[in-house]
Amino acid sequence: SSAPVEIDSEKWHSAVIEIVGDQMRVSLDGKPAGWLKSPGIAHATKESMHFTVSGKGVLFDEVRIWEAAK
Repeated sequence: SSAPVEIDSEKWHSAVIEIVGDQMRVSLDGKPAGWLKSPGIAHATKESMHFTVSGKGVLFDEVRIWEAAK
């Protein structure tokens, strides 16, 4: 899935990815940027997480991944 967004490449941005069950929501700078519902998101043996970037490149800083309390 993809969602078109306009990004100023001259400044840093905050991205948040939230996964609950079979749904994923993406926010960019505090604003909704994309949503996806797929059974593959909630796959019982999912073991990896990765970023896919289209274009010239990207810099990541302060990446944090955690599981929310249930």
